Amino acid sequence: MFIHRDFHPGNVLWSGARPSSIVDWLHGCWGSPSVDLAHCRINLWLDHGPAAAEGLLDAYRQIRPDLEDFNPYWDIVDALGWIPKPKRDGLTRVRRYESFVTAAVRSLDSR
Repeated sequence: MFIHRDFHPGNVLWSGARPSSIVDWLHGCWGSPSVDLAHCRINLWLDHGPAAAEGLLDAYRQIRPDLEDFNPYWDIVDALGWIPKPKRDGLTRVRRYESFVTAAVRSLDSR
């Protein structure tokens, strides 16, 4: 499947309450849609907290039940591609990053 590879809320344009376009396709390529889901999840978790990221996962499962169950492996892979720096990113984002990785590892362990 063709994926965005940098999918996050900042790359979605809206018309009212509905998404109208996805922009910034610089890194588009073939791959698993779980890559885009994981990237969006970490962005939501960092900016809005765990409930937003889990809400996206719940909505994804409702819309795409035909796809394989999301594996937290993808969250870990995406998280390792970006390590926050406290002075640049702030303590809140660093703590949210740590909690995201912890939750993904725990979820992977429970499989």
